[in-house]
Amino acid sequence: MEYIYPLFSKSTRQFQLKKTILYLCLIVINHWLFGQPDQDYNTVEIPVAPTSASLGEYGFAPVNLSRGMINISIPIHEIKGEDLSLPISLNYRPGVKVAEVSEYTGHGWS
Repeated sequence: MEYIYPLFSKSTRQFQLKKTILYLCLIVINHWLFGQPDQDYNTVEIPVAPTSASLGEYGFAPVNLSRGMINISIPIHEIKGEDLSLPISLNYRPGVKVAEVSEYTGHGWS
């Protein structure tokens, strides 16, 4: 091994090896401490089209948990008497049958 490094002694080679290892460790630690976070900077928020945004409104309808059908009721009027009140409302019943005739209030409304 002496013929490879004829100008340096054994202690000088050990010092250079330790210095090289120290520099490599400092570079790795510096990269680890001051590296950029993993974030995607190329994301662009695209606004939702009004047509597709209106599709999300169907999720706000109340659901009958025992039957799995939606409960949509529109109150129209309430007749009040002395001891009795009679609410008048439109109720929606989902489902389409093949030969079903539409009511006066509309298909599925009663």
